[in-house]
Amino acid sequence: MAMLSTTGFTACSSDDDGGNPPVNLTDEPMAEHAAKYVVTTSNSDYATFEFLGDGKYIITKREARMYAPKKELEIKSIKDIATLLKSPANKTRATEVELYIFGDYTVNTEGVYVLDDFGTVKVKDGSKIDIVRNDGFTSTVTVQKSEIKYTGENTNRLCRTWAFDKMDIDYWAYTYHVFTISYLADNQKFEFTYLHPNFEEGFEDENIDVEEMFNGLVDTQNMTKRVTFSPYGTYYIETNSGFTQGSSWKWSNEAAGVIYYNWSDDGYDNQVVGNGYANVNFYGNKLELIEDYSMTDYEDEEESERIKFVTTLVAE
Repeated sequence: MAMLSTTGFTACSSDDDGGNPPVNLTDEPMAEHAAKYVVTTSNSDYATFEFLGDGKYIITKREARMYAPKKELEIKSIKDIATLLKSPANKTRATEVELYIFGDYTVNTEGVYVLDDFGTVKVKDGSKIDIVRNDGFTSTVTVQKSEIKYTGENTNRLCRTWAFDKMDIDYWAYTYHVFTISYLADNQKFEFTYLHPNFEEGFEDENIDVEEMFNGLVDTQNMTKRVTFSPYGTYYIETNSGFTQGSSWKWSNEAAGVIYYNWSDDGYDNQVVGNGYANVNFYGNKLELIEDYSMTDYEDEEESERIKFVTTLVAE
């Protein structure tokens, strides 16, 4: 995830921000069936069953732990920017035990959840769940239904599944705009759309193809492919390789569209001011996440760095 976004913008619901179109997100077709159940049976393989209003389900395995990505923002070179974008867990579905199961669900006439690539789940009086997997395994677990944490207009917009579209990265040093890098999901490639003339000349003098170098440093298979937010304060990320990971989020200011998704109490706090805060901007069927980080040497105010991420997601 490596997730990306900031503190100073506001969520938009009209086209008065730079000509953006008004918000056009469809109603969730499975909203009446949305729910989250925490498994209380201690020896169960499963920790939670979550059914989202957009028709997606997420099952969290017992051994999973909520994860917060670490960001190192001490930028000294192009290579450091590449390191920042690396997945914190460089593993694929083929080499890692699957801790999250994600897919589409429907509800049959008997009120049973039918989960693609898993099986069926029958909720009994909100306190027990009968599980029948496609491989023939059956079990019954006790559960506790969770209360929805967040409601409101921006929650309804945010909490759904989003496909990664593009990311723009801007970097400043000593008040100079050094470069802009853009990454498009379609071609899974980073392109320098701006490079300060002094840096460009330096790379040319050394016969360095900066785009080729940067793309060689980043494994795009570890870039985000899909993001799901839920009103229960959880979010899940799937990378291009199929690896999935989960973490938590909360509103810092829902009216202003400011979320916080990077828990410092997970032990990943690197003392960066604003680390984990993200601004959300909605327009059309898209979501912008904006992060804007600054690092300043307070003994020399001119020795400052700034890096800004703008990630665009499209509602699935």
